[in-house]
Amino acid sequence: MVVRVNARHAGAPDTLRHRTAVETAGGAASESGDKRQVARPLQTLFEFDPATGAIHWADKRVAAHLTGVNLEDPASTRASFDSLIAGETTAERKAAFDGVAQSYVCEYRIATADGGHWVEERGGWIGAGDSRRLIGVLVSLENQKRREERLSWLATNDELTGLLNRSHLRLKIDEYLAPAKSYGRRG
Repeated sequence: MVVRVNARHAGAPDTLRHRTAVETAGGAASESGDKRQVARPLQTLFEFDPATGAIHWADKRVAAHLTGVNLEDPASTRASFDSLIAGETTAERKAAFDGVAQSYVCEYRIATADGGHWVEERGGWIGAGDSRRLIGVLVSLENQKRREERLSWLATNDELTGLLNRSHLRLKIDEYLAPAKSYGRRG
């Protein structure tokens, strides 16, 4: 279920001005009295078979949403999954998939048609011999990244007006006047 929420602040960065989604996995965010129920991030498990290179998803619907590919075949091989990652894969992830590392944790952006999706991936090997498998979980970090972006914006801007806050305005004025001060002029 996806619940749409309008951002409140006109001066917020573009991604905050547009509607944002509170993602839940099977449950809805609700408000009862003063208590708020926090939405759980989208997440799904996967199993990687090193012998075939196949990836099997526990919840294909969530995997398709996180990876931005079709529902019938969401990144069913290591190569197809790796091709979705924006930028380089981390050394820890590569070592784990190659069987060198026992476990790993990393975060990255998956390139999708709508711009991308931040995820955390963690996993580890279980079993031995032919039955050895890498079990991993893919968790959406979209809400966390939105909060971080909002906090970053609030660190330099006034929430009410959307303009630079006093301390940041003072820094910008000092930067602007610095060349004049170096020439002995007053601004």
